[in-house]
Amino acid sequence: MEITPSILPYIYCPVLGFKSVKDHVVLPEDTDYIIENIGLKIKKMVVLQNSYHVASMDNDKEQIVKDSYHCVQQHIGQGAVI
Repeated sequence: MEITPSILPYIYCPVLGFKSVKDHVVLPEDTDYIIENIGLKIKKMVVLQNSYHVASMDNDKEQIVKDSYHCVQQHIGQGAVI
């Protein structure tokens, strides 16, 4: 995360972040920091209880698809760049 902190304030599109409770690669604090420091206030974090680092291929993959779909549907037509 060398460059990440300096660019976060310049992110102006809605963000839906996912983090796994049992991720052994990325610290949960890293995801928290990213979400908290993104420039736009339209952001949401989903905590995945039943997946590991590659959550999109793990037990919570259906939840990721469902939440992502709803996020895109919510922001289409509002002028948001997704």
